[in-house]
Amino acid sequence: MTHTTDTMTLQDYRSQLTEGDVKRTAADYLQTLWNQGKVVWVCRLNSGAAFQVYRDRQGQEHKHRFDLCPQGTPDYMVVLPHCTVWLELKRPKGGRLSAAQRGFAERIGQCPGHRYCRITSFEQLQKVMDDAIRS
Repeated sequence: MTHTTDTMTLQDYRSQLTEGDVKRTAADYLQTLWNQGKVVWVCRLNSGAAFQVYRDRQGQEHKHRFDLCPQGTPDYMVVLPHCTVWLELKRPKGGRLSAAQRGFAERIGQCPGHRYCRITSFEQLQKVMDDAIRS
């Protein structure tokens, strides 16, 4: 009797990760840093718009639009005592910055005490945050 096993290299595994996978991992890790008191603040940022649908007392339906952050705003802002780290999370394979995201990165790169990082893996996120915490 022969046994076959499907083996996958780390590179193959990473190539199948979605941006959502990277975001879920990042959310867990950043929450851990917050719980450990290693960061001052972690904020998940969302761009675009959201809508709330509600009915008034007469039963008429209404929609209320909420504008969120402007296009190009990174996924996370992480505040440390000595700097702020802006994190744009992308899938490992093919995750590219939009023109608005590149523009934000360029503007924030000119601000002392701010770091902009494009993150495509947990290991990269861990290194960026370790470096920021230690500096």
